[in-house]
Amino acid sequence: MTRRSGRQPVARFSTVAGAVGAVAALLLVGASAASGTSGLREATPPRARPAAVATLPNWGYVLPIDRPSGSVPAIASVSCPTESFCAAVDNSGNVLVFKGRTWSRPANLDVDTYGFTSVSCATRKFCVAVDADGFESTWNGARWSVTRSIDTAESTPERSVSCPTVSFCAVVDQYGSGDFWNGKKWTKMTVAVGGDEQAVSCVSSSFCVAGDIGGAVYTWNGSKWSKRRDIDPGGTITSVSCVKGPFCVAAGSDAETLKGSTWTAHGPISKVDLESAACASPQFCVVGDYVGDTYVWAGGRWSLQGTIDPDATISGLSCPSKLFCSAVDSNGNGLFWARPPLITTLKLPDATKSQRYVTEFSTEGGATGPCAWHRVAGGLPRGLTLSVDGEISGTPKAAGTFHFFVRVSDPLGQHSQRRFEIEVNT
Repeated sequence: MTRRSGRQPVARFSTVAGAVGAVAALLLVGASAASGTSGLREATPPRARPAAVATLPNWGYVLPIDRPSGSVPAIASVSCPTESFCAAVDNSGNVLVFKGRTWSRPANLDVDTYGFTSVSCATRKFCVAVDADGFESTWNGARWSVTRSIDTAESTPERSVSCPTVSFCAVVDQYGSGDFWNGKKWTKMTVAVGGDEQAVSCVSSSFCVAGDIGGAVYTWNGSKWSKRRDIDPGGTITSVSCVKGPFCVAAGSDAETLKGSTWTAHGPISKVDLESAACASPQFCVVGDYVGDTYVWAGGRWSLQGTIDPDATISGLSCPSKLFCSAVDSNGNGLFWARPPLITTLKLPDATKSQRYVTEFSTEGGATGPCAWHRVAGGLPRGLTLSVDGEISGTPKAAGTFHFFVRVSDPLGQHSQRRFEIEVNT
């Protein structure tokens, strides 16, 4: 979970890899017509992609998802416990929910001007969002609760929340305090006197890591917070993500990793500060920076994925698996890292003129939910039709060899296509 530190980005650098990564993402991932954005226009259908390429996840199009009353709020945080459910919050007090196909319209819960700063979901039926005035709202699978104060003694700017289970959440604030949810009520415990915690991430009720604006981390062991540990002196930590291992990434001025009890600095991986981080496992993490670039942790090192969101800050990331991530930005946009559906059918059976014909395409991968099939070029034998469910059926009226291209799209608008032929015998 993340919170912007307020640091100004320095001049960005350009790389061939960044440009290639952005172009590749556009080529490999399509946008649905219903999204409201224009996709790539193809004069002629491209060749079928090799399986090794088609099964790789890619970042999709940047889509406007948060535009209440024409305004453009900055989305502060996103949390996805599964590939088919995410929740996001913005700095204008709005919440959004993704249920496997589209984002809901933004709904305002925080009528004050402070806005939400962070959200964390343990399941698709339990999320907690916190704001900059010490309030929280809870999602129960159907609706968000009315905001209520976590700490009635003072209005505390909450910076980050992490809920590994429905019976445990941790919140940190800019005054060095921590709040815990035990499934029934909130309790307060000091993290660091004089601290300014920006982020927290918990694996369980007995392990959390919090990072502050001074480049230090604090570890929760189930009963108390550890003393301050400087892992990036002179720097800042704006986001922390931890998974079982334990393994953590602390992102800000740098991208340090924790394995066991050892923190390792990897040097600045970006020439601007990092703003968000998300890990699916110790082998896969993603961090985003102030200029729309993302970097991936794989094979024990960081590498540039590319510019996925030009001219915007990647303000939030969430990766429930290495095949699915959600990103949100400072301009009210969202995008997904997911594997396009791969057409696994290699050849269609022959048909016979004037005899009933039925066959069905098969796929693997793609976002959770039903896929849609369309013919994009060429022609089916007269008398046969392709349904949106991927079934070709009917009675062919003429003999011959018929060539055509079909495209399959998942609920996120990602697609792949392949050339087929049907031989109609007499």
